Amino acid sequence: ICSRKRLRNFMCCMSLWYFFLNFLLITIVNPSLLHPGPSSLSVYYQNVQGLIPFSALSATHPRLNMNKVTELQAYLNINKPDIVVLNETWLKKSVLDNEILPSNQYHVFRLDRSFKSHPPDPSDPKKF
Repeated sequence: ICSRKRLRNFMCCMSLWYFFLNFLLITIVNPSLLHPGPSSLSVYYQNVQGLIPFSALSATHPRLNMNKVTELQAYLNINKPDIVVLNETWLKKSVLDNEILPSNQYHVFRLDRSFKSHPPDPSDPKKF
Protein backbone atom coordinates (compact mmCIF):
# COMPACT_ATOMS: atom_id res chain seq x y z
CA ILE A 1 0.00 0.00 0.00
CA CYS A 2 2.86 2.37 0.86
CA SER A 3 4.53 1.80 -2.52
CA ARG A 4 1.26 2.54 -4.37
CA LYS A 5 0.89 5.79 -2.46
CA ARG A 6 4.46 6.75 -3.31
CA LEU A 7 3.90 5.85 -6.94
CA ARG A 8 0.71 7.93 -7.03
CA ASN A 9 2.48 10.93 -5.42
CA PHE A 10 5.39 10.53 -7.81
CA MET A 11 3.07 10.43 -10.84
CA CYS A 12 1.17 13.48 -9.57
CA CYS A 13 4.41 15.43 -9.09
CA MET A 14 5.66 14.36 -12.53
CA SER A 15 2.37 15.47 -14.13
CA LEU A 16 2.62 18.86 -12.45
CA TRP A 17 6.29 19.16 -13.47
CA TYR A 18 5.40 18.17 -17.06
CA PHE A 19 2.60 20.78 -17.16
CA PHE A 20 4.88 23.51 -15.72
CA LEU A 21 7.71 22.64 -18.14
CA ASN A 22 5.37 22.79 -21.15
CA PHE A 23 3.96 26.13 -20.01
CA LEU A 24 7.48 27.49 -19.53
CA LEU A 25 8.60 26.33 -22.99
CA ILE A 26 5.52 27.80 -24.68
CA THR A 27 6.14 31.12 -22.93
CA ILE A 28 9.82 31.18 -23.95
CA VAL A 29 9.24 30.14 -27.57
CA ASN A 30 6.20 32.39 -28.12
CA PRO A 31 6.89 35.79 -26.49
CA SER A 32 3.78 37.24 -28.10
CA LEU A 33 1.82 35.73 -25.21
CA LEU A 34 3.55 38.17 -22.87
CA HIS A 35 3.85 41.09 -25.33
CA PRO A 36 0.94 40.84 -27.78
CA GLY A 37 1.61 44.24 -29.41
CA PRO A 38 -1.07 46.72 -30.42
CA SER A 39 -4.65 45.56 -30.19
CA SER A 40 -5.58 47.40 -33.38
CA LEU A 41 -3.59 48.94 -36.19
CA SER A 42 -5.17 51.43 -38.57
CA VAL A 43 -3.85 51.64 -42.13
CA TYR A 44 -4.70 54.35 -44.66
CA TYR A 45 -4.07 53.47 -48.33
CA GLN A 46 -4.58 56.03 -51.08
CA ASN A 47 -3.76 55.99 -54.77
CA VAL A 48 -3.32 59.76 -55.03
CA GLN A 49 -2.72 59.74 -58.82
CA GLY A 50 -0.15 62.49 -58.61
CA LEU A 51 0.65 65.00 -55.91
CA ILE A 52 2.39 66.84 -58.73
CA PRO A 53 0.34 68.11 -61.68
CA PHE A 54 1.03 66.19 -64.88
CA SER A 55 2.18 69.37 -66.61
CA ALA A 56 4.92 69.90 -63.99
CA LEU A 57 6.46 66.40 -64.11
CA SER A 58 9.42 67.50 -66.24
CA ALA A 59 10.51 70.24 -63.78
CA THR A 60 13.54 69.67 -61.54
CA HIS A 61 11.63 70.85 -58.47
CA PRO A 62 7.96 70.63 -59.49
CA ARG A 63 5.23 72.48 -57.69
CA LEU A 64 2.85 70.39 -55.63
CA ASN A 65 -0.88 70.12 -56.16
CA MET A 66 -1.70 71.89 -52.90
CA ASN A 67 -5.39 70.89 -53.06
CA LYS A 68 -4.44 67.20 -52.84
CA VAL A 69 -1.71 67.81 -50.25
CA THR A 70 -4.00 69.89 -48.03
CA GLU A 71 -6.81 67.34 -48.28
CA LEU A 72 -4.38 64.51 -47.44
CA GLN A 73 -2.94 66.38 -44.44
CA ALA A 74 -6.41 67.25 -43.15
CA TYR A 75 -7.51 63.62 -43.36
CA LEU A 76 -4.36 62.45 -41.54
CA ASN A 77 -4.75 65.06 -38.79
CA ILE A 78 -8.39 64.10 -38.17
CA ASN A 79 -8.12 60.29 -38.40
CA LYS A 80 -4.48 59.77 -37.28
CA PRO A 81 -3.87 56.37 -38.92
CA ASP A 82 -0.89 54.33 -37.69
CA ILE A 83 0.36 53.51 -41.20
CA VAL A 84 -0.06 55.64 -44.34
CA VAL A 85 0.51 54.11 -47.79
CA LEU A 86 0.51 56.49 -50.76
CA ASN A 87 0.69 55.13 -54.28
CA GLU A 88 1.41 56.96 -57.56
CA THR A 89 2.52 60.19 -55.90
CA TRP A 90 4.75 61.16 -58.87
CA LEU A 91 7.19 62.75 -56.40
CA LYS A 92 10.81 63.51 -57.17
CA LYS A 93 13.81 63.53 -54.85
CA SER A 94 13.73 67.32 -54.71
CA VAL A 95 10.38 67.23 -52.88
CA LEU A 96 11.03 66.89 -49.15
CA ASP A 97 9.11 64.46 -46.94
CA ASN A 98 7.87 67.21 -44.63
CA GLU A 99 6.24 68.98 -47.58
CA ILE A 100 3.81 66.06 -47.79
CA LEU A 101 3.56 64.56 -44.29
CA PRO A 102 4.28 66.09 -40.88
CA SER A 103 7.83 64.99 -40.00
CA ASN A 104 7.05 64.31 -36.34
CA GLN A 105 4.15 61.91 -37.02
CA TYR A 106 5.45 59.39 -39.58
CA HIS A 107 8.66 57.73 -40.69
CA VAL A 108 8.71 58.00 -44.49
CA PHE A 109 9.91 55.32 -46.93
CA ARG A 110 9.91 56.46 -50.56
CA LEU A 111 10.55 55.07 -54.01
CA ASP A 112 10.41 58.10 -56.30
CA ARG A 113 10.19 58.32 -60.07
CA SER A 114 13.40 58.06 -62.05
CA PHE A 115 14.30 58.43 -65.72
CA LYS A 116 14.88 54.69 -65.83
CA SER A 117 11.41 53.79 -64.59
CA HIS A 118 9.59 56.77 -66.19
CA PRO A 119 11.48 58.20 -69.19
CA PRO A 120 10.63 61.71 -70.44
CA ASP A 121 9.43 60.34 -73.79
CA PRO A 122 7.45 57.11 -73.26
CA SER A 123 6.89 56.75 -77.01
CA ASP A 124 10.59 55.90 -77.48
CA PRO A 125 10.95 52.15 -76.71
CA LYS A 126 14.76 52.43 -76.40
CA LYS A 127 14.37 54.46 -73.22
CA PHE A 128 12.47 51.74 -71.36
